[in-house]
Amino acid sequence: MDSVGVIRHPILDRYRRLFAYEFRFRGPGSDQAQRKGVAKAEFQKLQGDRPVFVNVTEEFLRQGFTELLPRDRVILEFRPGEVDDRTLLRELREARREGFQVALTLNGAEGAYLPAQERLDYLRIDADSFDESVLDTLVAAARDTSAQLIAGNVATQDAFQRLLRKGFRYFHGQFFTRPVQLSRDPLPVHKANLLRLYRLIQGDAEIDEVEALFKQSPELSFRLLKLINSAAFAVRKRVQSIRHALVLLGRRNVRKWVAMLMYTGGADEFRNPLLAEAVIRGRVMELAGGRISNKRGFSDEAHITGTLSVVEALLNRPMDQIVQDLQLEDHIAGALLKREGDLGRLLESVENLRREGSLTEWANGSMPLALSHDDLVFYEQQATLEQATLELEGMEADA
Repeated sequence: MDSVGVIRHPILDRYRRLFAYEFRFRGPGSDQAQRKGVAKAEFQKLQGDRPVFVNVTEEFLRQGFTELLPRDRVILEFRPGEVDDRTLLRELREARREGFQVALTLNGAEGAYLPAQERLDYLRIDADSFDESVLDTLVAAARDTSAQLIAGNVATQDAFQRLLRKGFRYFHGQFFTRPVQLSRDPLPVHKANLLRLYRLIQGDAEIDEVEALFKQSPELSFRLLKLINSAAFAVRKRVQSIRHALVLLGRRNVRKWVAMLMYTGGADEFRNPLLAEAVIRGRVMELAGGRISNKRGFSDEAHITGTLSVVEALLNRPMDQIVQDLQLEDHIAGALLKREGDLGRLLESVENLRREGSLTEWANGSMPLALSHDDLVFYEQQATLEQATLELEGMEADA
């Protein structure tokens, strides 16, 4: 399989907005062969308009990969233990002379080594690897430097809030896919309309009923016409009516599109990390679903399951309430609520893949169904590149 060999993970600011990406190279031969295999155009597409953190190993330095990277928005990230201390200090200085910003990452396995005399742009601390006293000491020491603090591997909203109070400025991990505070209060009108629209499509409603709901929501109508008139569909004549657009798009695509709309909003929607996560999960599930089952519609069901798996964080509603609101089929509901059935097992595997630090554990376990670890890594890479293309096209359209 041809592979871009790189996965993006978002780094967010204190307001949960996208600040930068971390690039991770993984899969067979990821430390060398796949870094070479990432074309400059692909790197730029994946980077978009955001800074990028790239982990530096001794192999990375020895092969001269820094020469392939743009210096203006790439931060070279060093880890004590991956290079010896003397080499680390030398390479930190050399990277800065070459025009790169530099970051140091600390976790419990590598100790709490902090070269106080070295200028750092960023200091990332995997907070879950240190006890509170060591963490407080590191944070206090960082205040005496120019380094901006990044909390790594933040898994929950509670951890995010705790580290925010300690003075961390940026955050990395899957915390943003978790709800802030669950509520069963009524949804805003535009979100309620989307749920109602999804139910209509899910329930095979007549096109007149679907069209009527669009006509009651000018924003939804505008988005639909903008979508169908985009280059992606290349229709010969401009579509001006809602009914015509719905027919051209088809019920299957309308269903996917409505699920995606739940995550969007505002001019910055193409850089919304929750939207990106939903798109990538949905696409990985869709690709994997087509591989493991020939059952009609299974890949579409897998796509919807992956997409909706983080909707709890968007709506701040319990998943059981969302399942009820959307009137989902029993097997999709079982996958989302209890990770049941083939869809549930596949979703759990995709979640493990997306969760930080899970690859080693997962490699030692059994893969679900007919998939291998490399299969899902490849699908994740493909989905990441597709999502980057969507973001780029969206930003160009808004420019």
